[in-house]
Amino acid sequence: MSNPYASYQAQAIQTMTAGEMINALYEGLIKQINFAIVHMDEQSIADSHQALIKAQDIVAYLHQTLNMEIPVSQSIAPYYIFFQDQLILANLKKDKHILEDILPLVIQLRDVFNQADRMSRAR
Repeated sequence: MSNPYASYQAQAIQTMTAGEMINALYEGLIKQINFAIVHMDEQSIADSHQALIKAQDIVAYLHQTLNMEIPVSQSIAPYYIFFQDQLILANLKKDKHILEDILPLVIQLRDVFNQADRMSRAR
């Protein structure tokens, strides 16, 4: 017997627009960074590590899916490289301040994508 919730989730993902998918990825990234901060506060090294690995995977996926033939992608790529480097550094040092420093940047980039998605749909 299949899991109805898993089926629902799979269908929801398959029917997302590109903008909705990017937004979902950013929301997941923000969530994992916040989880890592909380786990670091709680001295839960394994849990903070796991959250940061998930965050790194999300950033890697966002970076890999950029179309580098589009100029805006060339502008965004350095942000993804910076985020990846900072996530790795925060994980190695178990330093939540690094995460607190990049979190506003991640949120700002998410907001830019959301605004661009809304504008493209309004056309």
